Amino acid sequence: MLAGFLGRLTGDRREKRAAARLAAAVRAREAGRLDDAERAAAAALAALPGSADAHLLLSDIALRRGDLAAAESRAKTVLRAQPENAEALYLVIAVRRRQGRLADAERLLLRLLDSAPEHLDARVDLAGILIERGQHADAAALLNYVLKRAPALAPAHANMGVAKHMLGDDAAAAEHFREALRLAPADEAARNNHALFLRDRGELAAAAAELRAALERDPASERTRINLANVLRESAQPGEALAVLEAVPVDGALAAERAATLAKVLQDRGDLAAATEAHDRAVALRPEAADVRLTRALHLLALGRFEEGWTEYEQRLRGSESPRRAFPVPDWDGGPLAGKRVLVYAEQGLGDEIMFASCLPDLAREAGRVVVECDARLARLFAHSFPQLAVFAGRGKTKHPWLAEAGELDCAVPAGSLPGLYRRTRAAFPGTPYLAVPPERVAAWRERLSGIGPGPWVGVAWRGGVGKTREAARSMAPARMLEALAGGGRRFVSLQHGVRAGEIESCGGALHAFPDALTDAMEQASLMAALDAIVTVCNTTVHLGGALGLPVLVLVPSSPEWRYQYEGEHMPWYASVRLLRQTVPGDWDGPLAKARAALEARC
Repeated sequence: MLAGFLGRLTGDRREKRAAARLAAAVRAREAGRLDDAERAAAAALAALPGSADAHLLLSDIALRRGDLAAAESRAKTVLRAQPENAEALYLVIAVRRRQGRLADAERLLLRLLDSAPEHLDARVDLAGILIERGQHADAAALLNYVLKRAPALAPAHANMGVAKHMLGDDAAAAEHFREALRLAPADEAARNNHALFLRDRGELAAAAAELRAALERDPASERTRINLANVLRESAQPGEALAVLEAVPVDGALAAERAATLAKVLQDRGDLAAATEAHDRAVALRPEAADVRLTRALHLLALGRFEEGWTEYEQRLRGSESPRRAFPVPDWDGGPLAGKRVLVYAEQGLGDEIMFASCLPDLAREAGRVVVECDARLARLFAHSFPQLAVFAGRGKTKHPWLAEAGELDCAVPAGSLPGLYRRTRAAFPGTPYLAVPPERVAAWRERLSGIGPGPWVGVAWRGGVGKTREAARSMAPARMLEALAGGGRRFVSLQHGVRAGEIESCGGALHAFPDALTDAMEQASLMAALDAIVTVCNTTVHLGGALGLPVLVLVPSSPEWRYQYEGEHMPWYASVRLLRQTVPGDWDGPLAKARAALEARC
């Protein structure tokens, strides 16, 4: 009797000591003192072997440190004893997400929500997976459910900010990011998401400042460092990006993301062999990660390794940037298209639509019938250039009213998948013009141009991309361009989309603008065909001029986008385009001098 009582007393004391140590461990973890937290949790486990709470706390600490194997092992120890333990299952889900195994994570989240439907953190994580898959409207609906029940849940606001941004509602996105940071100013994920929102809006300096502020709070954060390195690279600061990456562990939890980012920085610095090794390492570490594999695909295409590159390029359809769009038509299964009624649908930017349209004549020769959906600005030009195709203006996210006129279709193919069929070697690029404009429209523009004085007339564009597509590295001031190209009686005509306030005026009357010509590709193409020469940075102007077979001089940064490849004076897509490359990063003097010499020889 006495022995039993003493045993119970000792057990009570053990439990109290374990509870006190667990409480101390939680306080240390929340303060960011992970070493202290781990010691206290381990002591609690020693005092009370088998404690589920101690195992869960140690699992969470391991996850925060990036030790995914230890985090999973601890969580599974609890699950073996308590198969329905929601927190243990949630930790395994967090490991799967870190590993990029989104399908597994989603399956486990649905299992968790079956048993714990009000586990709001799980719903927030499920929304995060939907966002990564490009299902932004579904994610927003799920987050609305969460925020109605927990309006002060910061991660829900942070994820809603991302979803709203991807749905085009930046005002709502900014409001949700502000609320997330108000509720949890130290939340690394919220601050990173806000920084990436700023980056997408082209506010690179503000994005870098946000990420540096996050690093001050947590200098060891691998995620923040990788995001900062990407922003610095996009700001044309590859040296600074490399320095930030050097502090990220090579074998840490984000080793694949580090390798993929390092590969892009090495590309910018011109070390292509090392960049290839880094890309290969990133894919080896996370072969299931679509974005990592797509980054490598673009590098392969820039190297001219088309067969491998186009195969990997299909990963874009699994990512968040260019997900597969849904149509009430079966997806193409990758098989032969001979004799089929095929829908080719638009994806990515206007320049990409023009570039991929090179493959439409090849498809028309093979398929029984081809229906093309394109940006409304391209519809007239495509219909005139491809009379054998049925062309419709579309690009709607969910509604496609034009389908009622399209007739029966066997399958739908994204435009970017066509080069994988028809451009698998450099010899397969015909290089011949495939767009055309009516001669009378060209004549009308020549008459209009005569109103600004006799030629030669030179079209110019000076800005390419947005913040996250490296506008800083691809662009220059229009006044600088004109100053370098002036002479010989040349008159300059703006071909720049989205002219900013003061840009035309900064050229002192030397730059003529016809804004009405740039709202429709047919009119812009007709204007371009009426000019004597075109000088542009890397933007849509290149693709439109090249597809028309016009002489285009392209000012190319030292580390170009994949479409321009790393070397050579000519693009495989367009025989009439000449590439004038920087030899020193950021130095446009050399390319501009070559462009001036070419103009003097031509005009």
